Amino acid sequence: MRTGLAAITSGVLLTLSLPPFGCASLIWVALVPLLIITKRTHGIIRPFSYGTTAAVILFVGAGYGLLPYDPPLAILYPIALSLLVGTVFAVQAIFVQRGLPWWLGVLIVWSPRYKDGRFVR
Repeated sequence: MRTGLAAITSGVLLTLSLPPFGCASLIWVALVPLLIITKRTHGIIRPFSYGTTAAVILFVGAGYGLLPYDPPLAILYPIALSLLVGTVFAVQAIFVQRGLPWWLGVLIVWSPRYKDGRFVR
């Protein structure tokens, strides 16, 4: 129950940190409940489901489902993004469960390298 509430809290805080609401400073604390869940749970299914739950709340709350696309794409786009965020939390859980420090997993998973708007390998 508390872990689900933490996922919902992260989703709401992430939503409030985006421009329509204007509380940008919340972004610094919004992922903390999800990172704590990732550190304390075993397996990858639960971190995946909690990350997906928070992302669904984020993308629905921010209005990403209302993009000017055809109705199937407007529905599939937020779902695909939510599944991607859930996968990132599952990978984060794998790093933590393999014995890496949680902060190292955060750096590896959450910091892709971009240069001039392109992903650098």
